[in-house]
Amino acid sequence: MSSEQELLIAFDIIADTDSGQWEQIAQKLGATANDIRVIKAENPGDIRQQCHVYLSDKWYQAAYGKDATVERLCEVLAELRLNKTKQLIKDKVSKLKTHQDEGACSSKTQTGKSHKEYIVKPGTSSMGYVMPTGHQIEEEDRPKKQTVLNLEENMQNKTEQKELSDITISKVSRMLPTIDEVHQLGANLELSHDDITSIQTNNRDSVYMTAINVLQAWKHKTPSDQQLRKLIAALEDMVKMNIVQLLKTSGL
Repeated sequence: MSSEQELLIAFDIIADTDSGQWEQIAQKLGATANDIRVIKAENPGDIRQQCHVYLSDKWYQAAYGKDATVERLCEVLAELRLNKTKQLIKDKVSKLKTHQDEGACSSKTQTGKSHKEYIVKPGTSSMGYVMPTGHQIEEEDRPKKQTVLNLEENMQNKTEQKELSDITISKVSRMLPTIDEVHQLGANLELSHDDITSIQTNNRDSVYMTAINVLQAWKHKTPSDQQLRKLIAALEDMVKMNIVQLLKTSGL
């Protein structure tokens, strides 16, 4: 399965280069005529947003765990003869993997041990990756049966330690219907008005893409163990309880 970051790279590239053919792409990925009609009605006149919404929301959720991969996207692009876009995705994903591998090698050199030699608990990310907690236990010392943590304590630990995923940011952004709400959320998250306005301009006033990039800018400067708590607090100030409920009940 492709990582969230790889998929978001692919989604962005397709939306930037071939959004005009998103309906054909969606049909190849299993979208119904009604799926397409609903997305167009909810995002009138913005084909880039229509494309991104379909890929990051509808298709990802429907295919998650089975077919939501960069490889599948590239197969569809090849079928539609969108080979330049396919190659661009492959090149960028390859660079990402190379960068990650270099980082892993650097980490192994510094510690003298592979990450696989440790058990890290508790919890995993929304796509199955083990999340670090600072408590690393060498495998040979692990008891055969681990103590079952109290459910409430376990959930609290997960909430405190999980970083917001790109897919979660995409979901939250989809639930902010106006640019004023995006500005309000950014202000609640202590981003400057100038920064938010600059992001809006760079994203051609697209509400969805402005929201994504506002949240990404905030995420990159916020410690991962504070992200969920601060985002929930900012949304509660806006009385966006539907989004708060999503964050509290779903995987990040």
